[in-house]
Amino acid sequence: MKEIYEFFNLIYSCADPEWYLEIRKLEPLPVESHTDRVRNLKEWAMQGLKMAQNSKSLHFRVIPSKTQNRKDLAMATTLWADVERPLSNEEREAMKELSLIPSAVVNSGRGTHLYFALNKPIDPEKAQELNESLAYVLRGDAGAGHCSHTLRFPGSWNYKYIPKKYVSVKVLGHIYDPEFFGFLPAAKKREVGKSIRYTAPVSLKSLQEKSNRCPIIEAAFSRPESLSYYAWFSLACVTDEETFVEISRRDANRFKENETRQMHRYLKERRYSPYNCDKLDEARNCPKKGRCFLKRIIHE
Repeated sequence: MKEIYEFFNLIYSCADPEWYLEIRKLEPLPVESHTDRVRNLKEWAMQGLKMAQNSKSLHFRVIPSKTQNRKDLAMATTLWADVERPLSNEEREAMKELSLIPSAVVNSGRGTHLYFALNKPIDPEKAQELNESLAYVLRGDAGAGHCSHTLRFPGSWNYKYIPKKYVSVKVLGHIYDPEFFGFLPAAKKREVGKSIRYTAPVSLKSLQEKSNRCPIIEAAFSRPESLSYYAWFSLACVTDEETFVEISRRDANRFKENETRQMHRYLKERRYSPYNCDKLDEARNCPKKGRCFLKRIIHE
């Protein structure tokens, strides 16, 4: 508990005590959240550890909000990068040469989340730009730097792997002035047309007809209550909005319709791709695992 509290105390050290922090339990369903003010940081963190005992996927929203409405973002008190792999020795040495030492490192199972605590809050959009630059330099996930993004809660368990992985944290203590990151190059934007785009509508009937060829789609129709958040996320990446809404309606415990639509539009605007099937429990025994990622199945 001590290091977990030190971690949150560090990354929120310049936060307004009246801002709100949020924890979100994504699995098992139904989705649940817990919010509390920054001034109650210790109690909030303890509640997160309590939730972790019965959660298979526990996240926290990195940027606080001004109210209990999680869309009402306040200011960013830390930058972060999700590099989705252990850092190599060469990468660690390069970061040292740049004096780019993380304030804290969270090992999420297989991936590595790097946090860079700030000495003063900055605008969320500016934080997102810097996060994208960090992801570009570190070959991380640019999408994970979005200002409303959530990351795994230290002290919880990652059930994407067998056996499950403990989400650990190491606090190093560095605090940065936002101006320090001015040397980072701007992240390169994806060129239109360079990635595969799927714009043709996919009817619910057409999708259902393919369920015998894909365990993820099959689970969405026959066992919607068991569909993992990551499989649900992946379906959002490869379906049109109305189909995704119809899929989500099959499980009464899923997100509300307005949240479902908001997620779908957000993913489409940023051209997210589905998770690799080797990360999805539903696809564990799929003979096409690693070769289609839902895309060919749905759009061929």
